[in-house]
Amino acid sequence: MKITPARPRTDIPADAPVLRDPVNVVMDVPVFYVNERGPIRMFGPQYCERVFATSVLRTINAILSERNLGLAHLGIYNPRMARHANGDPILPPRWSNHAHGCAMDFKGVVLSGDVPVLVDIRAMRQDVKYRDLLEDAAAQCRASIISIQRNPEIVDEGGWIHVGIWP
Repeated sequence: MKITPARPRTDIPADAPVLRDPVNVVMDVPVFYVNERGPIRMFGPQYCERVFATSVLRTINAILSERNLGLAHLGIYNPRMARHANGDPILPPRWSNHAHGCAMDFKGVVLSGDVPVLVDIRAMRQDVKYRDLLEDAAAQCRASIISIQRNPEIVDEGGWIHVGIWP
């Protein structure tokens, strides 16, 4: 995995948090963004806060590399307010961990091949091999965040797992 310094984004709302130590991350595993059409391969770097890259993304990268799997997510950096899984705003309003560059919505894993095959959270829970991977990834991410003396925010949102560092 390669982590390089990045410039703070300027295309954000005026009152949005500014990342203190932004980085671009190129992971060793293939990365996919999941939308209504399925997993779409992302070839550019992932933009986030260095602390998130060196704890969560490094952990996920190692776990998935060992198993020759790709990462499927619904987003990492996004300068928006916090909201519930159904889209309702969290009250009182606060910036999302995504706006701090310290969160990812983990959607599942992608099997390698000519056509990417998404194994989503529901399917992962039904197969013991993937269920173990899911539990191991959550435990290792939690441990890596705690090891840097930060507070993990790992929340099962039903169709995805929110993995974040509390700001």
